Amino acid sequence: MESDWRFNVWDLGMTSSGWQLAARAIPTVLKLWLVKESATRFGTFTTFGLAPGRIPVRVSGPFPFPPGQHFPYGQNVLPD
Repeated sequence: MESDWRFNVWDLGMTSSGWQLAARAIPTVLKLWLVKESATRFGTFTTFGLAPGRIPVRVSGPFPFPPGQHFPYGQNVLPD
């Protein structure tokens, strides 16, 4: 994997989902992930503790990309 954000997709078990990038949002009480779901949209997901085998659950979105911005779209996330 070429970046932590791409590795996160694999680590979350979502490689066959179409997800492209996933970054841990900070600071949060829940483990929130900002996810580039496809070439045109993104959303936020949680895993409620990252228990093994737990599938991420959508918190918000999907949203279209903000004009002129790239992932992570101005959101506060852990660095790549």
